[in-house]
Order: sequence, then structure tokens, then C-alpha cells
Amino acid sequence: MLALPCVNRSLKFAPASVVAPYQYTLIVWAIVLGYLVFGDVPDLATLAGAAIIIAAGLFIFWREQVRGLRVAAVVEPP
Repeated sequence: MLALPCVNRSLKFAPASVVAPYQYTLIVWAIVLGYLVFGDVPDLATLAGAAIIIAAGLFIFWREQVRGLRVAAVVEPP
């Protein structure tokens, strides 16, 4: 469970909107390690749920990046 302290520490140094996409790799690692260590084969509902969560998080990350660029473009003097 080394990942959780690292993620918490990263939130201290970067905004949550930047760190959040990396947190979604924890879902992928959980599925992979669950299969390798316990032989747990995820069903379609689990994979679909993980895909929805990851896609929503990445969409939010993308939207915040686009909105940040627009705000920066408006705030900076010519």
C-alpha cells in the first residue's frame, strides 16, 4: 500500500486536478494485481465501471486544462 501515501504526498505539491488522473492508475493496478496474485478475473461490469470512472476523471482533467488555458489567455496583458 505504498501508493496511497505517495498519492497523498503528491496532493501537497500539485493541484488535485493534476494529480487525479494518476490516481486512476490505482484502479488499473488493482485489477492487474488482483488477477496476478489472487487469480481474480474481473467481470464485464467491473471493467465497464472502471472504464466509466477513468473516462470521467480524464474528461474532467482535460476540461480543467482547457479552461485554464482560456483563463490564462484572457488574464495576460497583450
